[in-house]
Amino acid sequence: FANVCKQKDVLKNYSSKTTEANYIEKSEDFLVSKDEFVKAVKAIVKAEKFIKKNLDKIKGFTRFVKAVNTELEKAGIDNITVKQKSQDFENAITEDVIEKFADIQNAAQGIKDDYYKLMSSNAGTMSDQYSKLQKKVETAQTDLTANYPTDLNTENLNNLNSLDEYCTKRIVKGVRLEYQIDCQDSKFSLSDILNYIALLPSKETELELIRGSFVKTAPLPPDPGKPKQPKKIQFTVSKKVMKASEYKALLAEQLRVMAGMDNDDEIELTINN
Repeated sequence: FANVCKQKDVLKNYSSKTTEANYIEKSEDFLVSKDEFVKAVKAIVKAEKFIKKNLDKIKGFTRFVKAVNTELEKAGIDNITVKQKSQDFENAITEDVIEKFADIQNAAQGIKDDYYKLMSSNAGTMSDQYSKLQKKVETAQTDLTANYPTDLNTENLNNLNSLDEYCTKRIVKGVRLEYQIDCQDSKFSLSDILNYIALLPSKETELELIRGSFVKTAPLPPDPGKPKQPKKIQFTVSKKVMKASEYKALLAEQLRVMAGMDNDDEIELTINN
């Protein structure tokens, strides 16, 4: 409120005590400079009205602009438009919030629009990828229910259900933003969404590990009079360079072979190439 601060000096001229000896002189001085006095009072009244109506908005805009810039920095995104509009916002705030209120609003809205575009684009990517993963999870659930004993696969079913729920929460219909960095519906920020996109491969691997743990038959109880022999397992690798999906398939098959084994059971591994 730079302009309002200037009015303090104007009003100081009328703060001295009025007495019988000086009231005529003070009255004459006042009449000569009344326009200046009226202007100062009007500026102060205008500021009071502005504070009641708009100060909380400006505080909210300021928090939002700072939060967006922090979020972009956290996400490693360099957005020229947001940088420029943030500078415009700071310049308007510094100059005069009353006279530049429209500029302040426009800058904040521009930052919100660009942040919304980033949120919407990445939320769409996240939703598409987790929709595909969820279909794979549902296929695994159907396979487990139809072809494997329920009592031997309770943990596997729980893990699949948990992964299915994880996918559901990351499939969003759209983004709804106020002047906050989190979507009002999903409660995700931009950095949250980018993090979930980055985590997708690990979730796909998690699904393969669960599928590889499906148990068809219960393991035979060990003969107490006979030492338990290591289980012989062969692992055939046909080539050194392959796609990640091919390697995952090999590992998943190995996990199926080991289904039902305890963590302390020994294996005798033969690797063929």
